Amino acid sequence: MNERPTIILIGCPAQREGVVKAALRDVAELRPEPNPLAAVPTARRLGAHIALVDLASDVEQGLRAMQDLRSADGEAQVVALALEKDPDLILQAMRSGACEFVVLDRPGELARVVGDLVRRLAPDEPAGQIVSLFPAKGGMGGTAMATNLAAMLLGGEGEGARRVVIVDLDLQLGDVLVFLDMQSRYTIADVLHHMKRLDRELLFSSVARHGSGVDVLAQSDHLEEADKVQPAKIGALLKFLARNYDYVVVDGLRGFDEMALAALDASNKVLLVLTQDVPSIKNAQRCLDVFRRLSYEPDKVSVVLNRYQKSEKIDLGAIEDNLGVAVSCVVANDYPSVIKAINRGILLADAAPRAKVTEDLRKLAAHVAGERPGRRDGGGFLAGLFGRKRPATKEVRALTVTPPGGTAAVKPEDGSDEPEPTPEAV
Repeated sequence: MNERPTIILIGCPAQREGVVKAALRDVAELRPEPNPLAAVPTARRLGAHIALVDLASDVEQGLRAMQDLRSADGEAQVVALALEKDPDLILQAMRSGACEFVVLDRPGELARVVGDLVRRLAPDEPAGQIVSLFPAKGGMGGTAMATNLAAMLLGGEGEGARRVVIVDLDLQLGDVLVFLDMQSRYTIADVLHHMKRLDRELLFSSVARHGSGVDVLAQSDHLEEADKVQPAKIGALLKFLARNYDYVVVDGLRGFDEMALAALDASNKVLLVLTQDVPSIKNAQRCLDVFRRLSYEPDKVSVVLNRYQKSEKIDLGAIEDNLGVAVSCVVANDYPSVIKAINRGILLADAAPRAKVTEDLRKLAAHVAGERPGRRDGGGFLAGLFGRKRPATKEVRALTVTPPGGTAAVKPEDGSDEPEPTPEAV
């Protein structure tokens, strides 16, 4: 595995916790959860690979924790810990979902068992990155950004191209297939149903392929099967895709429900998308607070300002001051180009290859890929958290940019929120 696996220790008192930690200090990171009733939410929040459940303190609660972990159908492999090898207890533990049973006074055996599980988890674990777009509120242009970002992440052509897949987790009203003018025979529910027997070849035959080379996995029009998609399985699905793709781009996240949290926890990078308005900025503050409370690593979240207009009263500096962090990327405001691409079901690279919005999305893709073009400024609050402030780029989906000396965009007569360009606008 590319990083040390996360192991949760459930229901273990302090006097035995030190013994377990000492046995596993060279194997994996250990995270204690003293309350057996919190086993499932803790495992999901931390993305635990292995759960060690102490049966020595309270057999009934320990067995219940194992059953809950098994019923949740999460990723964690369960190991039972006890003071002695009691045949009846071993049978109960296995029936409750344990894959291994270890006596606590044998630290060498514990290290061997957990080490074997870690090695079993390691094969096929590649460097694929999971990138989730998280709009601060509805109408941020997240789907337009996700589809075009995915295409930009493809990189070169032929053997030089990366493998990229978009996963649309808006199971009811997802728009990724519509934005790309595509249809799909297979759904997220189908792939989850066959997860245990999916190999690389079967996976690639189960996703829809766009002409650009981007693959798409969505629920499509099979809304009646959406309830078959269990949030507990989303993390496993995304990590499975990351073993077969260079980038997994996740769209359709709305709020902090169980499915969104599973996707966010599994992600290597979260793009928090906002626009230049008070409700969006306020929600972005709330989102950043939640991410901090979830203990996300400093470089996991990047703030992306969409539909950027330099002439807006709420400027880039004011947004950064209110959020307390730097805006990593801005995407230009170019409603005509974006809506043209959406209505034709094509990418911005084809509809408007020289537009500022298209260039900004290329820069966003470079940021996601870890490429840092241009000079970075120094200093600033939480500079290491979300990266430094960069030259202003502009938007992804909506509005227009007013050129120097031009006239501001005007609101359309149909009452919609999307302004129409004036003759002077670019």
